[in-house]
Amino acid sequence: MATDTDQEDVVIVEGRNVLDVAVKALVDYPEHVEIENSLGGPTILFTIIVCKEDIGKVIGRGGRNITFIRGLVSAFGAKHNRRIIIEIKQ
Repeated sequence: MATDTDQEDVVIVEGRNVLDVAVKALVDYPEHVEIENSLGGPTILFTIIVCKEDIGKVIGRGGRNITFIRGLVSAFGAKHNRRIIIEIKQ
């Protein structure tokens, strides 16, 4: 039987994997993409760190790319009763 800690680990690992694939597909410098996470109760904060030149590509025109990524990862988190927040830093 899976414990809450195991479930949190699955959400963090799988959420990072989804973010990693999505963000690296968008940027010019995928080798500089870093994803950090922190856990606070039912909320997981993922921080995407990219080159200054790639921030616009991650955000997209009118925020379309980041909105899609947030929706995708949020749906995954909701499946596991977790709230996921995504920040972008350079």
